[in-house]
Amino acid sequence: MEQGDIWITVRRLMPDNVLEISMQDSGPGFDTASLKNCEDETFGRGFVLIRELCQSLQISNSGKQIKVILPITPVIDDADILS
Repeated sequence: MEQGDIWITVRRLMPDNVLEISMQDSGPGFDTASLKNCEDETFGRGFVLIRELCQSLQISNSGKQIKVILPITPVIDDADILS
């Protein structure tokens, strides 16, 4: 495995209350069509899980850049529990 660079950006987008996670690397990428056409059930399982959990999944730049949008679920504040 060769060394390379990875960039990760995490942003909270308001008022939609979502989390945007962008990942990009300096590697060769991958053929995104292989995710749809592969007969091996174990290949691409991570992307199937990501699609189920996210509002949006975008793969660009020949598979070198991935952006996901995740809904943010409100958490009960400790002050709410005590009142």
